[in-house]
Amino acid sequence: MPKHSQKEKTSKRPSSKQVRAWLKTVIAPMVTALDVESNRAEERSWSFRGRRRRDFEFLLPSQMMVARPYLPNLEQMQRYDGTFANLAKKHDGSLDDLRRACQATYDSVLADSGFSTLIQQCSGANPEYFAEYVVNNVQNLPYDYSDNELWNKHATAFLDLRRSPALGASFDALDEAGDHFTEAVRQLRTYLRTLQQQFADRYNLPAVEADWA
Repeated sequence: MPKHSQKEKTSKRPSSKQVRAWLKTVIAPMVTALDVESNRAEERSWSFRGRRRRDFEFLLPSQMMVARPYLPNLEQMQRYDGTFANLAKKHDGSLDDLRRACQATYDSVLADSGFSTLIQQCSGANPEYFAEYVVNNVQNLPYDYSDNELWNKHATAFLDLRRSPALGASFDALDEAGDHFTEAVRQLRTYLRTLQQQFADRYNLPAVEADWA
């Protein structure tokens, strides 16, 4: 049998069955995850967890947006659509950069003398939690957090550290990484939402398929 290049294998138009699977198992869950990331980016609240995990709670690399059994569908769709593959790669790269910036800023906050002074003035404050709140730009902590009253009372003083001479450069770098991530989220989200509607209209399929019993 003659051998075909990867480009030749994936240059043909996908079938209706393929598109239906992509819509349900790849595009829909990724759009949902990107909606969350877009909201987080707008608020500049990164959901970074510095204790042990040193990673995000609500920001995900593209492969983690798709359920593990359907990762082959994601890989197939990326082979068919180079623009999608490149945008997903850009998203994941900017997420890595943002993670490193959050990690570095979190460590800088914990080591900062001004932060330590404020912690000493707040009896019962956990420095690891409060450093997270500073990095994540938490303005008001929800009532279901045990330290919400303590943080909300002193949040302004702690958040002012983001503009202090000692920490300003760290937060400038974090803001720059956040800008790049925000743009990558916007581009990937816009592309997938457009593709979702185009596929649905072209193949006469629901944009989001309901799981009815």
